[in-house]
Amino acid sequence: MSLLRSGAPEGAQEKEELPEPDFLRLPQPGQCFSARAARLRQLAQNSAQPQFLRFCAHLAQAQQQTLEEFPAVPLPDADVLAQLDGKLPPLPAHLYARAPAWLEALRHLAQRMQTHAPQGSRAALAALARARAERLETYADWVLHGARGERAAGELDEICAAVLAGALQVYWTRMVTDLARRIPGALGRIRDATCCPCCGALPVTSVLRGAGQRYLHCALCGSQWHMERAKCSHCESTYGITYQAPQPADGRGQAPSVQVEVCSACRHYLKIVHAERDDTADALADDLATPTLDARLNEAGIRRRGVNLMRLCEGMPAVSRAA
Repeated sequence: MSLLRSGAPEGAQEKEELPEPDFLRLPQPGQCFSARAARLRQLAQNSAQPQFLRFCAHLAQAQQQTLEEFPAVPLPDADVLAQLDGKLPPLPAHLYARAPAWLEALRHLAQRMQTHAPQGSRAALAALARARAERLETYADWVLHGARGERAAGELDEICAAVLAGALQVYWTRMVTDLARRIPGALGRIRDATCCPCCGALPVTSVLRGAGQRYLHCALCGSQWHMERAKCSHCESTYGITYQAPQPADGRGQAPSVQVEVCSACRHYLKIVHAERDDTADALADDLATPTLDARLNEAGIRRRGVNLMRLCEGMPAVSRAA
């Protein structure tokens, strides 16, 4: 791992008079999960964990189908949104009363993924599909804010946790895109710039796009919100920011598509995915494919800022910062 200069990610020097970036980039419901599935299949070809990445690719493809079939669900009206006054996101993961439709999405995913899961997880997925609504809601509480579901967390293996989280991703993606269509202007800046302005979840990574524009990518609903470069996504410090990346084997290879932003002030880190270098890059997929970066930073006592919902059983924090 090489230490890069502080102040800006490699290949992203500041330019004068850049156009003002859009603050919010919403997920594209027609392709958000299918594009992720394609990226995961690509990354699995050269991965030390190809089976897990291929399973996640199958899950993402199943999420795409589930999203396309997902029914309309209740959403907050304009009066409710006006009362928030930019203090809270309109669809807060840690507070929102979930509609029963998400349970049907979960059962559909759990049944479909049994044929793609490791042999040891198939019975657990079948049990997940049959579980009572109350138990599934407890699991969801653990995924979203780690409160009432703490004891239940031990009952979920990595595969079941990923499928359950996948259903919640579909549900929130559908709500965010529906709300944006029904009430233009409903989604925008909130008081806490470090969490998703749509659902309040943590980012999975940040994404660097053209003209050096940096967006944090929501782990739950898939929305992306702009945050200026060289600023900690946890404590918002602009000092002591450094960037780390894997060193190409021969020292002359292509620049890495993933870096890590490290803040010396709060000792947290968040990965940066370079979408401007590879337009097939995906925040969740590219994060899953670089576990050695996490391991090295954890060994150094630097904590991860974000969360990847496909790896909740590895001790990562809950989705909601409020937890």
